[in-house]
Amino acid sequence: MQEYLSERVQKQRDWYELRANDSKQRFLRNQTVIIVLGAVIPLTVTIASFLGHAELGAVISAGISCGISIIAGLDKLHQPQTAWFNSRAYEESLKKEEWFYRYRAGDYNGLSDRDAEVRFIENVEGIISADIARRPASHRNGDKRGDVVAAPSATTAKTDQTAKPQSVLPG
Repeated sequence: MQEYLSERVQKQRDWYELRANDSKQRFLRNQTVIIVLGAVIPLTVTIASFLGHAELGAVISAGISCGISIIAGLDKLHQPQTAWFNSRAYEESLKKEEWFYRYRAGDYNGLSDRDAEVRFIENVEGIISADIARRPASHRNGDKRGDVVAAPSATTAKTDQTAKPQSVLPG
């Protein structure tokens, strides 16, 4: 069981944490650039007009606007905020499942060691499978909103592997 905890569960948690952190940094970087460039546009127009180069200010502002559109479009396409939230949710689900197993809480209360181990493996694999199943479904169904989905509880994951997780964002 120790091998499963270190080779499967911990490595999976580490992967989700790395993906969440990378996605968070990408999202924050994109949004910071968009905000800063958006604030530069009126400043550029004002300074260029004040110096008598209104046409140049318009060209520079158009270029900045184009850059903002590209960054915003790529942000929408790659959806780092959604990836950040989903990765963090799945990492937290695995962490919670491990704590429940270690302290025999929830589904593990009253189970023998062997039964608890089997249930733990089933629950962890159900959580991971639900994440894997969710990814292609969102692309295949043309999900343009990029909803953040709640990571399934172990019970949900093991009883209904085909169910689409519910969005945690308002409709």
